[in-house]
Amino acid sequence: MLSSFFGLEIARRGLMSNKMGLDVTGHNIANANTEGYSRQTVVLGTTPSLFQPSLHRSNSAGQIGTGVNVDEIRRYRDSFLDMQYRNESRSLGYWNIQSDVLQKIQNLLGEQNDTGLSKVMDQFWESLEDLTAHPEQPAARGVVIQRGKAVAETFSYLSRQLRQLETDYNDKVKSTVDTINSYGKQIADLNKQILAIEVGTDKANDLRDKRDLLLDKLSSLIDITVSEDSRGMVNVGAGNGSLVTGVSSREIHYDNSIPDANGKRLYEVFWDTGTACVANSGELKGCLEARGAMVPKGETNVFGTQNFDWQANVDVPSRASVVDVTSDTIVGTYQFHINTAAAKSNATMAVFAAPAAGHSETYKITGLDGKTSSFQISSTETIDDAVKKFNALTSITGVEATKSGGAIQLTATKYGVYNFSVERFNDAATPASLELQNSTGGANVVITNPVTVNIGSGTTTVGVDKVDGTRVTLKNGLVVDVTGTNGTNVNVDITKREGIVPDMRRRLQKLALTFASQINQVHEQGVSLEDIQKNSGGILIPSKIKFFVDSVAYNNSSSYIDPTDLENLIINPVLDDSSKLAAGRPESSSITPYPTTTYEGDGRNALALSQLKYNDVDTFPQPCTLDDYYRNIIGDLGVNGQQATRMSENQTTLTETVKGQRDAITSVSLDEELTNMIRYQQAYNSAARMITAADEMLDTIISRMGVVGR
Repeated sequence: MLSSFFGLEIARRGLMSNKMGLDVTGHNIANANTEGYSRQTVVLGTTPSLFQPSLHRSNSAGQIGTGVNVDEIRRYRDSFLDMQYRNESRSLGYWNIQSDVLQKIQNLLGEQNDTGLSKVMDQFWESLEDLTAHPEQPAARGVVIQRGKAVAETFSYLSRQLRQLETDYNDKVKSTVDTINSYGKQIADLNKQILAIEVGTDKANDLRDKRDLLLDKLSSLIDITVSEDSRGMVNVGAGNGSLVTGVSSREIHYDNSIPDANGKRLYEVFWDTGTACVANSGELKGCLEARGAMVPKGETNVFGTQNFDWQANVDVPSRASVVDVTSDTIVGTYQFHINTAAAKSNATMAVFAAPAAGHSETYKITGLDGKTSSFQISSTETIDDAVKKFNALTSITGVEATKSGGAIQLTATKYGVYNFSVERFNDAATPASLELQNSTGGANVVITNPVTVNIGSGTTTVGVDKVDGTRVTLKNGLVVDVTGTNGTNVNVDITKREGIVPDMRRRLQKLALTFASQINQVHEQGVSLEDIQKNSGGILIPSKIKFFVDSVAYNNSSSYIDPTDLENLIINPVLDDSSKLAAGRPESSSITPYPTTTYEGDGRNALALSQLKYNDVDTFPQPCTLDDYYRNIIGDLGVNGQQATRMSENQTTLTETVKGQRDAITSVSLDEELTNMIRYQQAYNSAARMITAADEMLDTIISRMGVVGR
């Protein structure tokens, strides 16, 4: 038999359950704009019915319901869409950084607005062409100097800006690692709180929302894997390690104590165990790839790209210098043993004697590349005049002359197996040969082959590909000038940074140093207006004045050497006096060159300088002109920039699509919540009305039954 208060209990349960529904609806409405909030709903279920089957149950028909109860406050979330979103978010973070750095480099170079390096170089070439026509005019010379300064300043500016960009991304690596560590600690702390709450049957919905929001943010910084255990805690893997395990978290450390071969220190990232942290995607990888990451010893790359810059340190600089490093060159310390040093070919003429009075002699030189040149010595000229005439033709022959006692010593300008010959003729109607000297002694450097490379964990070897004079090219692309003496050793430490900014700097440095070297080689073989004016009517020798020099070497020791770094490129301070600009040539322009008197209007060296614009350079990866090499740099930058922008836009679309699908499940719809509010309110009112009805029924029983007839 049911109690008279049975209906009152049913109504109470209905009242409390719908009140809970109203409370949850209000919570949803209050958090409609809260980032990461997932809508919640009450899951109502019937309470156990009366009566259970037994021998003593009531004889009433069927089972009688006992009302309603809140079984669960459910949080709407789809784990599959969460996983999809985080996968897309990490790719978006990576491509956003890639697009950003490439866009900044494009803006830096300024080629889109026709205000960049190509414009400055074109103006320099134009000034040389103008000098060709008017080499004696101070104005034309001054313009060349100013245009050259503009080129040097532009290269230096680009270097400084790239270095600043590198610093910016280095700082961003640090802040990104700090953020990752902070998220890891917060997730571990939330795991602890969720475990404490859900040890019973409660659900920590709001804490789970906070944790999922942190996981979403973390996924844009580094690639993560997320797994939830039976206790409700998540384990988070990041890159090649584990960031969160239950209630504990690990840290990624950044360390700038490891210098490259040039002594530069940037932040490298490691796990707290000391192993390298490898990010496979996300902003961290994007920053490292933009700024450049150190390539480990024994490896050729980190990210599998060909974007890199290299650094070198030689323990005995007088014995070797590094010329070039390729993407195939492994990082390590190369140990060269010099068996036999390279040598230059040479020859010694007979003791000099001037021709008989009224006669002359002709010297015919067959140079290193087989080209012939000649000059004459009269009876009134001395050995000094002969040496001067030999050296006036050095740019053609590749042979330099010095006095050696009473004889002339001839030496090749290049090391290696390069031969030349000199023949001396009289002035008879049919010239007779008086002397023939063929050079001897030219040899390439001989080193121990293969070369041993210390890669930290052991050693490996790399074979020699080719040798030319002092220049040794290994099979992995490393090019070294080995200039040590017989039986000596030299260690060459090679480091590499793989990244977009370092690669751009390497390619611009290659352009700048090659440009400076090409200009210097031609300029040094010319003669200046000052020399022409001081030696009017005489035979002149090349000025040997460099057009571009290294600012550090000049400032530290007043030495004039070819620039060794993109940022150190300056115009030779000597050329502040424009009369020292070498626009003329010391030899004639005939098929068989010979020294001739140079005049103030001689612009042949200026013409040779201007023609460098159209000459292919063999030291580039693919022979091409200086302008073509720079155009390739700009072309590659444009293509990569377009790809990064396209990928960023596509990834944004994909991420937003998945986010939209997820929001359709998790986000709060105010219209739906208002409908729920009315629904729960009406149910609440109805339950309250049931209590009123039950109260009236009880009042009838208690107050009115049994009073009739009193």
